[in-house]
Amino acid sequence: MFEIKENINKILIIGVVVGLLVFLHFIGALAPVENAIKAAYKYVQEPVYGFSQRVFKSEEKRTQEELETENEELHGQVEKYAVEISKLTKKIEDGDNYSKQLEFLEKNEYRSVGAKIMGKTVDGQSQVYLLNQGTNSGIQKNFPVITENGILIGKILEANESTAKVLLLTSNLSKIGALIQNKNQSQGVVSGQHGLTVRMDLIAKDEPIDKYDIVVTSGLEEYIPEGLVIGQVEEVESRESELFKSAIVSPLIDYRQQAIVSVIIP
Repeated sequence: MFEIKENINKILIIGVVVGLLVFLHFIGALAPVENAIKAAYKYVQEPVYGFSQRVFKSEEKRTQEELETENEELHGQVEKYAVEISKLTKKIEDGDNYSKQLEFLEKNEYRSVGAKIMGKTVDGQSQVYLLNQGTNSGIQKNFPVITENGILIGKILEANESTAKVLLLTSNLSKIGALIQNKNQSQGVVSGQHGLTVRMDLIAKDEPIDKYDIVVTSGLEEYIPEGLVIGQVEEVESRESELFKSAIVSPLIDYRQQAIVSVIIP
């Protein structure tokens, strides 16, 4: 009973104190105390807030730096794998190319030497490729150099014991006997045109030539067998006043993409 009365007295005292504080607040008597508390809160709040911002910004910055680092590492790995895939793809293509060369050579019973292109000089006048095989392998000047399916890309310009130079058909310095695979087997001479195409001249004016006719070697030149593919006719040039006509011939492959070739040994 005594404890109940004591609790009631405490509640009454608290109520009176709260009521008094509310009354003093409304009449402004507590203004100096309230202002002091506000000032103290502001004084403590600013450094606490600033500290928290620095912590979060530091954490955010650290995380961003980590993401950038991871991104750079991943980007580097992607580039590395892309290069490896490109190399692997090129090796597969070269292997397929060489397989086609061997199939053509075996079918036609040609002796040959496989060679890798080590270097290229591709100015407009003298387009020359350097091979890693030479006279020790049986290679001699004017021997034909082919790529897939018996496509002729040029002939040996010179050779030493371990290397040889190939003069491409598209070189201005290159000339070779050729014929068109049409009804009349029209003959002429093919020469290079500034490293881009070849031109077939000295074609009899009355010979029927159509676009896309295939041009091959004529077999009239020493060491060069008949039927090696040179390219296809892209355009026929003929003038009334001239006894012969010409044809612009486009190679069937891009010489720049070749890495492995075969030199036919007559």
